[in-house]
Amino acid sequence: MTKDASDEEFSILFIVPSDYASLLEKGVASMILERDEGGFFKRVFTVHPYATKTQNINLNETHQLIEFGPEYPFSFLNFRGAGLLNYFLKPIPIIRKVSQLVRKEHISLIRATDPYWCGFYAWVLNKLTGVPFCISIHTDYENFYKKTGGKRGTLFLYKIFETFVLRRAHLVMPIREHLIPYLQKKGADPSKIRVIPHGVQIDEGPYQEDRKILESFGISSGKKVISFVGRLAEDNYVYDIIKLAKRLSKIRDNFIVLLVGDGPEGNQLRKVVKEDNLSPFVRFTGFLPKGKIITIRRQSFLSLCLKGGFSLIESCWVGCPPIAYDIEWHYELVKNNETGFLIGEGDIDSLTEATIYLLDHPSKTKEMGAKARELAIKRHEISRTSDTKKNCYTELLQLKRIQKIPDREVEKKNPWYTGNQIEASQKHAKPTIQRRCKFILGCIKRHLDSSHCSLIRVLDAGCGDGVHLHTLTQIQGLDIWGIDYNPLRTKRAHQNFLLAKIVHGDLLCLPLRPRVFDIVLCSQVIEHIPQDVFLLRELSEVLKLGGILILGTPNEGCLMARLRNHIFERNIIKTTDHLQFYKEPIIRQKIEAAGFTIEEVMRENWFFPHQLINYYLVNRAWGFKLMGILSRIIPSQTGGYYFKCVKS
Repeated sequence: MTKDASDEEFSILFIVPSDYASLLEKGVASMILERDEGGFFKRVFTVHPYATKTQNINLNETHQLIEFGPEYPFSFLNFRGAGLLNYFLKPIPIIRKVSQLVRKEHISLIRATDPYWCGFYAWVLNKLTGVPFCISIHTDYENFYKKTGGKRGTLFLYKIFETFVLRRAHLVMPIREHLIPYLQKKGADPSKIRVIPHGVQIDEGPYQEDRKILESFGISSGKKVISFVGRLAEDNYVYDIIKLAKRLSKIRDNFIVLLVGDGPEGNQLRKVVKEDNLSPFVRFTGFLPKGKIITIRRQSFLSLCLKGGFSLIESCWVGCPPIAYDIEWHYELVKNNETGFLIGEGDIDSLTEATIYLLDHPSKTKEMGAKARELAIKRHEISRTSDTKKNCYTELLQLKRIQKIPDREVEKKNPWYTGNQIEASQKHAKPTIQRRCKFILGCIKRHLDSSHCSLIRVLDAGCGDGVHLHTLTQIQGLDIWGIDYNPLRTKRAHQNFLLAKIVHGDLLCLPLRPRVFDIVLCSQVIEHIPQDVFLLRELSEVLKLGGILILGTPNEGCLMARLRNHIFERNIIKTTDHLQFYKEPIIRQKIEAAGFTIEEVMRENWFFPHQLINYYLVNRAWGFKLMGILSRIIPSQTGGYYFKCVKS
């Protein structure tokens, strides 16, 4: 996917739980430069909120790195509990500085790479700046923390963060399909989940085998290399690799297990190797740059990816057949006895058998490697995965673009955006407006009576000039709010209804706290929104449990509407900004998909397929009555619907 030359230039902010020093040490710092997706983003800003030191680094004209070190805002405090206080206060200066960056650089999107502190930062920045945010998910964090352990209080806090931010992200982007059930369990909206597979880019130029790299680790040319590349940590099953080496050492001496990388278990592993006299069979390289890692992979007989992430993809890409445990997503790349071997988790016997088979059957090993490479390229070639990510980013950018439309149209003096809605409602369709208001008032009064609350908070979502705010102000006991993305209309609404709280904002990125409203009114708005289910879920987010949504929309998918729009008055399609043309079954399905239960429906009068005749009939008592009769006889051709929906 590419942008047109006429498209605006975009920028993105990444919030990543890492630091530049460790990325350099691991030889993977260059991966930061892939985040512009081949020029899709003009500028890329990467923030490391918990780095080893505070610094700003311009990596090149496109990429800027901002790191926040371990300094705390109130480090001078030394009373008991000051450490915990500083832990929770540290985000304040980070958020302040990064929000200034977002505004100054006109950042288009925010992406967090975990659902914890980084996700929380992204959500706060979204609320402060209105910039859409997404969260990429790289593992099943629940299982990860079960295996690696963690402080009980920290895990409890992380679970709260995880559920909170996953429910509020505009998109949730797992890197593998197997993570989707985990995300749904944590509250992520299925309609917002998009899978973005890891992309791999490896130099495919002429390759000269360089034995010097292996010789530098004491590996002679007669040895078959079994390589592991990754973090030396328990969750990567590194002790199972040592058990394998110990078994193999008892029956053969033509192999070397090469452990590339380092980690928390590095020193202990070296100690175990020495104590078990495995030094002739096991080598440690520490961290190596990517080029040397690729060379080692290409010279390896097989690769141990018992719990593989990027390592498994890379191994398959270079044609080195992997042995992996049958967990998580490994089945996507490791087809048993075709591209490698999948074995049961912790099954050392099967691990040993599979390794011996590959060592003893070089032609079969080479065939498996070729098939593994073919599959890895098909699934993880970087141009394909980049297109997938660009599609996700484009979807998010639509939310940002929508905010800019009214400013542009108001400048053009487009009557659809500047016309006086209150005058129009009184002049052209007063009986229709009165009937709508009667239904709305009835729903609100019944809710007031049943709730027994002294104050009910109501939001008019897409309030415009305030056609329905006038109705709401007639009811005592309401705390009335209105929101609209058209600055001219919010200004008028504020001037006309001083007691109402009017907010200028986008319904797809609501600048409002969750679960604070008892009632949300959304009248004649949803048909203008491309992401209609997304809108309904946003409205659900600000509603209290058991709160009601009053939703009104025209029935423009019916036969009479199509006759008007495509035969009798074709200019309507050119002048209106309606994007959705609903029939009743379709809008019902979308309402229910957003988690609402429909309790009542009010069908408006007959949809007459010409506006002038329709206005003539509506504004005469006999005509209005006639159209009501026709609507009851053939309800599928009604002019529109108003639904009372309960958040369940």
